Amino acid sequence: IRLSSSIGATLPLDRGAGARVLLAHMPEAGIALFRAKTKSRTQIGVRDAELERIRRDGFAVSVAEISADVWAVAAPVFSEEGAGHSLPIAGPAYRLDETRQRQLQTLVKKAAAQISRTVPG
Repeated sequence: IRLSSSIGATLPLDRGAGARVLLAHMPEAGIALFRAKTKSRTQIGVRDAELERIRRDGFAVSVAEISADVWAVAAPVFSEEGAGHSLPIAGPAYRLDETRQRQLQTLVKKAAAQISRTVPG
């Protein structure tokens, strides 16, 4: 099993757990600008309630949004400027039952919090 991406590849901020965590922690003006510029019907789109849930729970999850059969979770990494990075974990969806998914959600949140404490301003 191999999960890979290309160096320099870009994805919209509403695709994938790592990007959506960053979108959720953008200022409201940035979120509005992103939505205004996103006209493609192929975009998933993110509702305000989902962004609020990501901020409240401290992580985002995606299932097969970028690669088929891939489950991913990501948590924000904070500095004094806010959430400028995300820490994702991904794996084959068929190998990650609900119990393991919850464990990974907890682990990624803890790891991102630990990294955030060490990130210089």
